[in-house]
Amino acid sequence: LFLRPARNGPMQLRAFRGKDINEKAIKDVVEEGRGLTGKAIRTGEAVFCNDTRKDPDFYMDDKKTLSEAALPIRSGDHLWGILVVDEYVTGAFKKEERDQLRILTGMVGVTLDNIDQMRRIREDLELMESLHGIISSVAGERDIRAMCRETVRLLNLETKYNLVQIHEILNEKTGENRIIAGSKGELLSGEYYKKQTALLREGGWGLTGEAARKRSLLNVPDVQKSDSYVSINSTTRSELNVPIEFDGKIYGVLSVESELFDAFQEEDEKIISILARHLGALWAHNELFEKTERQAMQDPLTALWNRRFFFERLDAEVSRCARYDCIFSIVMIDLRNFKVVNDRFGHPAGDRVLIEISSFFQRSVRECDVVARYGGDEFVILFPKTDFAEISRIMERMEEDLGRQKICVESVDVLFDCGIASYPSDGKDGRGLIQRADERLYRGKMAAKMTSGESADN
Repeated sequence: LFLRPARNGPMQLRAFRGKDINEKAIKDVVEEGRGLTGKAIRTGEAVFCNDTRKDPDFYMDDKKTLSEAALPIRSGDHLWGILVVDEYVTGAFKKEERDQLRILTGMVGVTLDNIDQMRRIREDLELMESLHGIISSVAGERDIRAMCRETVRLLNLETKYNLVQIHEILNEKTGENRIIAGSKGELLSGEYYKKQTALLREGGWGLTGEAARKRSLLNVPDVQKSDSYVSINSTTRSELNVPIEFDGKIYGVLSVESELFDAFQEEDEKIISILARHLGALWAHNELFEKTERQAMQDPLTALWNRRFFFERLDAEVSRCARYDCIFSIVMIDLRNFKVVNDRFGHPAGDRVLIEISSFFQRSVRECDVVARYGGDEFVILFPKTDFAEISRIMERMEEDLGRQKICVESVDVLFDCGIASYPSDGKDGRGLIQRADERLYRGKMAAKMTSGESADN
């Protein structure tokens, strides 16, 4: 008795009686389609042979077999398996025996179909319960990447889907995308990720890119027959991609793979689509939340972080360095000649200067550094893991760079003065460090004025 363990699984030997069957014979008849059994699998029709010596289709794995029957076990159009009966006499399968075997395999097919339907109903109920649990669990997550990673983790844990990826769509027209959550951690880091991204780019962004461009579900039963498929996982045989959308905007694609051909049926499409719709709503909500939160923390003119955000980041850095015994420095900056620009050329010219010099500061520092507008023409920069001496060199270089770039309005050059404070040598709390840097900024400005011949009162 050969049966599929699942509706779309490969045919396997599930039971036998009377003689042993070797592995080579199983492979030849099931995978290679040889013999009467292979013929029954290919055609879906019952095959009876009352004298194997005269039948060229007979596969001889036992010389004593003289009669053989191979009957498909079906339910509707679906082939569940094959029942094979061998006899050591000729003429074993007369009309009565044939009818009995057909009735038997028909009953087995109906029974298997009923079992499968009940199994699928139970699985659907369990999946819906799991989906409800997944959606409830990730609904409170405010970070989009964390939300996606938790979704993948719970899908792996709670459902039958164990090869899952979530791609963020970067360009809907081209399908450009990147994986932000996946069942396999190596997909998200190091050289493997770079290689995978390059492969996707070269291949037109794969099936996920096609699903994004078409804005439609894409169920591919055999990925090797798809021109859009990009091979990332060598064991993948079929793939289901569902766009993650909300209110007309596509945010990502939920991609599920299987090592079986034609693994995803209509119920899988419904389940993954339900999850994708919920993810779309959560993604849109989180994106709006992040945008609103960022706007509350950003200076509207320069797009730099504002004073509120800087103090939050400063307090966090103080706590981190106190715990791990590390250092950081801050720099208070005041623009030189900015008041002259405002007085002579008006506030629109002053705004242009603020925007231009903000861009200069942002370009001049590392990605980990925090540049903020402190107020008016004052700026402040946080430099993690940097001491006083190193910051002094950095600010000298920045002053030279600004002098060469010449941010100016007509004949007025805009430069800057600065004051530095370092943790922990100049203070162990954020407010104290700000005060120390501000004092040094003021003394530096006074010294510069005295050097240039101006009085301290002027």
